[in-house]
Formats: sequence, structure tokens, C-alpha cells
Amino acid sequence: MILKTIILVKKVRPHVLLGLSGVGGNFNEEVLKAMKESVSTKPAIFSMSSPTMNAECTAIDAFKHAGGDIVFGSGSPFENVDLGNGKVGHVNQANNMYLFLGIGLGSLLSGARLITDGMLQAAECIRSVTAEVGAVVEENLAEGEENFAEGHGGEGEGSNAMEAASAVVPAGGGGGGYGGGGYV
Repeated sequence: MILKTIILVKKVRPHVLLGLSGVGGNFNEEVLKAMKESVSTKPAIFSMSSPTMNAECTAIDAFKHAGGDIVFGSGSPFENVDLGNGKVGHVNQANNMYLFLGIGLGSLLSGARLITDGMLQAAECIRSVTAEVGAVVEENLAEGEENFAEGHGGEGEGSNAMEAASAVVPAGGGGGGYGGGGYV
């Protein structure tokens, strides 16, 4: 598989190398060096597999072999990389934006700079309420209640969902939410 990856990277010279294989070390030194020849002036390397032992490459290896002008995202936590001369290779744990879409979208829409424990708890509440409402809708549709899906049925848990949404995307936006502790 690594040989095919090397051949592909050398031939295509991609802007982005996206690792979703779950095969640790799949982006070896030769693959990463081939990314230096990318048609992009700032190629992106996403080593998305986790846990860390399954990551296609480490942040240190990516910056060491592909150069300091890359964008690096990972599915596992890696520390920023000291590139020398006061420069830092920034590491972005990118999987949260893809796996927790509602939280990612909520943080973008609200301009939140911090994801708090309260926001995560509210998101879990929304997921729970959505599952409950979905089950009620399916049950009513199965019983022939066609208008239920359009909001003409029972009241359900609407007020709880609104409370949860207001915790994730606070009124007025901008870095809000409640609850202690946070994730950047």
C-alpha cells in the first residue's frame, strides 16, 4: 500500500494528502518528501487515523520530511513542532470538526473561541432530544399520522431542544456558552 501511495503522490503532486487508512506509518519518509513536490505552495497533510499508533504519520515526521510550509491536521493529539529559528509547525487536531459536526457548526456560527463542557453537555442533550423526537415521528407516521412530520402533531420536547441550542449557540454569538472547562 505504501508503494502505491508513493507512486500516486509523485504522479499527482496533490494539494492535500488525506489519511483515513488506519494504517500506522502509511505516510512514510518517502511519501512525505514527495509532498514537497506538490503543486501547492502550502500542501496539507491530514493524518486522520486514531489512536496515535494508527496515525499515517506523526506531526514531527510530516514537518521534518515535507517541510515547514505545510498545513498539518490529525485525528490524534500531537504537540506543535519546533522548526528552529523561532518558527513553529502548528498542529491541528482536525477530526473533531468532522466527527462532531453540530459542535463545529455551532462554534463557527457563534464565533466561539472555546468549546466549554456546558456546550458539550447541551449538544448531547440535543442529540438525545432529536433521537426521541425522531422515534415519535416514525411511530406516528407508521400509524398513518402524515402531518406529524410537518410539526402538526404533539408538542414533544421542543423547549428542551431550544434550551440546549441556546447553550451551544448563545444569543448574540461570540465565544459564549456556559459551563466550566473548555476545549480549543
